[in-house]
Amino acid sequence: MKIKTIIVDDNKQILDSLIKHLEQFDYIDLVYSTLDSEDFLETVLEETPDLVIMDIDMPRLSGIELGKILREKLPYLEIVYVTSHGEYMREAFQVYASDFLEKPYDISRLKTTLERIAKKLNVTEEIIEVKSQKNIRHLRISEIICLEAFKRKSIIYTEKEEIEADYAFNDLLELLDSKYIYKSARSFAVNILRVESIQPFSRTSLEIIMRGTDMKPLLSKNNYDEFRVLIKEIN
Repeated sequence: MKIKTIIVDDNKQILDSLIKHLEQFDYIDLVYSTLDSEDFLETVLEETPDLVIMDIDMPRLSGIELGKILREKLPYLEIVYVTSHGEYMREAFQVYASDFLEKPYDISRLKTTLERIAKKLNVTEEIIEVKSQKNIRHLRISEIICLEAFKRKSIIYTEKEEIEADYAFNDLLELLDSKYIYKSARSFAVNILRVESIQPFSRTSLEIIMRGTDMKPLLSKNNYDEFRVLIKEIN
């Protein structure tokens, strides 16, 4: 998995420089860049990236305004500000920004920030071998969106495909052995780094909205408090 990234800066020279620097990191997937804050907002809400890097002092929508909107819509989005206006630092951290880089930013500082985010998102984690219909599949935890029990096997949902794994549900959880994979209900487990929100479903369950799939795994109301604590600890 690479870190899906979108950036915005109304200064073309600075934007081009940032694009050039980001190309040095093989774990960054820069899917879009723009000079326009409204175009940026529309694209981010459509693409739901892992990371956004943005200027603060821009016409129409400032970076702080964008941050407030995005934090509400995409609560687990990584936000990094790059700006020449240090006086905005306090406001930047009020929207839980991952970092605040002052222009002209130092490339080594940018690298440190990106490496920390990569570590948090498990981009560099080891590859796990999973048996699927007599084949061996290689997966990273970060690729997994959610799991579902299926008869005596399990379904692994990723952004690209659904994999029928040759394991009973609890055996697969034991194989993955990750603090990021949480058993949310009797037949479901989710990658908590991929969780966007939860919504009512029934008297005993909630639905979990996941980034990267239309699949809506269930969360038992008995697990709700523990689930919230884990989300807060990791994010």
